[in-house]
Amino acid sequence: MKLKLLLFTFVVFSFFKSRSQTQQDWGYLPYQFNASNYGAVHAISSSEVFVVIQGEVYKSLDGGINWVSYNTQLQKAFYDIVFADSNTGYAVGDEASLIKTNNGGACWTQVSLTTTQDLFSISVTPSGNVYAVGENGTLITSLNYGTTWQESNSLTSEVLNAVKFRNDNEGFIVGNNGSFFHTTNGGQTWQSINLNTNDDFFSLTVDATNVYFLSGEAGYSSGTEFIVERLGYEVYKSSDLVNWNQETISTS
Repeated sequence: MKLKLLLFTFVVFSFFKSRSQTQQDWGYLPYQFNASNYGAVHAISSSEVFVVIQGEVYKSLDGGINWVSYNTQLQKAFYDIVFADSNTGYAVGDEASLIKTNNGGACWTQVSLTTTQDLFSISVTPSGNVYAVGENGTLITSLNYGTTWQESNSLTSEVLNAVKFRNDNEGFIVGNNGSFFHTTNGGQTWQSINLNTNDDFFSLTVDATNVYFLSGEAGYSSGTEFIVERLGYEVYKSSDLVNWNQETISTS
């Protein structure tokens, strides 16, 4: 199994909401998940939360106080998890790992893909369109809640680190070497946006008004492997994709 190491995570909203927040604004949840080198979290609400770590999915219905665990039967490093609702969810990870649940995480099925590339991020729209991105410009799309899938690497050969959709039509993809793509028609066509930097982009977040992501170093190629090693230097924010506010992070 490829060794993937997460060195940096960041909650973009909290950075812009209050630069003066301290650890005292956060509550520690004394739950010990299985040791692993990477994991991901998705909250449907303030009470219903999912975590995926090394093939195990954990679910809480009380905001993280109590958890139940489910084995996905696929012991891979997973990098992202997302739910369309309380029942339908997806997770992506190493070696084209893409799994789906229809019963709130209790049972998972593996989606068979022709690509072998690592997948780093997944997003689902309100109408059930699903998009996943990964190594070598890989873009995986389903327009029917994951029943059938299309695969493409026509956007770029760069690593794509994150994908997010604001609604059924408007979505964003960020990746290495300044890669940034925008669609307004549900991914039928993508526009490349040049921000005049060779930094890697990752940790993409969107809301009704703004787009946020981190700029820094997302990893490096070692032989045939891509090693995840995310170091954030700046936070980018924009409401119009033309004017960008850049905030420097004091430490990487």
